[in-house]
Amino acid sequence: MMNLNSFEVTIKCGYCKSKNVDVKIIDTNSTAIAEVYCNNCKNKEKLKMETEIAMKQVYWDIIEQSKQGTNFDSEKQFHNLFELLKDRDEKFIRDFNDEWSGISHSYIVSDRDEYDKLHVSNGGIVDGNDTFYMDFGAWLVSQGEKLFKRYLKYGYQEVINYIKMNDIKEVDYTYECMDYVFQDLAKYKGHEYLTGV
Repeated sequence: MMNLNSFEVTIKCGYCKSKNVDVKIIDTNSTAIAEVYCNNCKNKEKLKMETEIAMKQVYWDIIEQSKQGTNFDSEKQFHNLFELLKDRDEKFIRDFNDEWSGISHSYIVSDRDEYDKLHVSNGGIVDGNDTFYMDFGAWLVSQGEKLFKRYLKYGYQEVINYIKMNDIKEVDYTYECMDYVFQDLAKYKGHEYLTGV
């Protein structure tokens, strides 16, 4: 179950149209369901929320769950992520992979100069081109929505602070490569490549 606070949508009662409602978001295998209780007329209903923003919150929630009990050990998180996704339907996995790629791309291109400050050649903490753009980028996505939003708002120093504050080892933040989980899921589902999912 997720909090609606991160949703930028307005839900009204389907009966009296009041906005005075309590909402719980429930994740399913392929969509999000909003349970709506109207404080005005006491109407209760369930709404499918197949909107892009609802599904984004489902994806962030899965990433957050995958971090649980890992103590920032990336190999453990990779395993958790696989376990959380292996029973999902194939469309969900494909859409999640697309969203993951989009978030990784946003880290890098939202402000290329800012991202490049994380490279050792600019006084940062990550070396190597593949490691810097693929592995580290995928690791950043795997750390969740809060770090992503703080990075977009405050810049590269938020990432460095996060790593230091949580005493994250270099082997974990340069883990190769968290988004390979989607390739493993494709094989698990009986496809040779992710495009077959």
